[in-house]
Amino acid sequence: MRTKISKNMLPTTSELRHLAEERLRANTTKLCPPATEEALQRLVHELIMNSPEILNGQVSIAFGIASAENKDQLVEALKLSDQLMYQHKSVLKNCS
Repeated sequence: MRTKISKNMLPTTSELRHLAEERLRANTTKLCPPATEEALQRLVHELIMNSPEILNGQVSIAFGIASAENKDQLVEALKLSDQLMYQHKSVLKNCS
């Protein structure tokens, strides 16, 4: 059963959280680990961008994601994720 939100008013955080929980429960049986790093990045992005706080305009967020296969690659992964975050931040500023 889906919860309906009136188009004439903004949903409350509680309503958005309820909708997100319904969506998660509906998709739980379909969940499997992402096969690639890109798929993982897309999943994380989707989860964050569909959080109730983002959807109702309480916060905005810019982020970058990178992974390391071993500890020797951590510094480069952090540099890359930082660079990607600032690129995303720039895109968000240009869109507003």
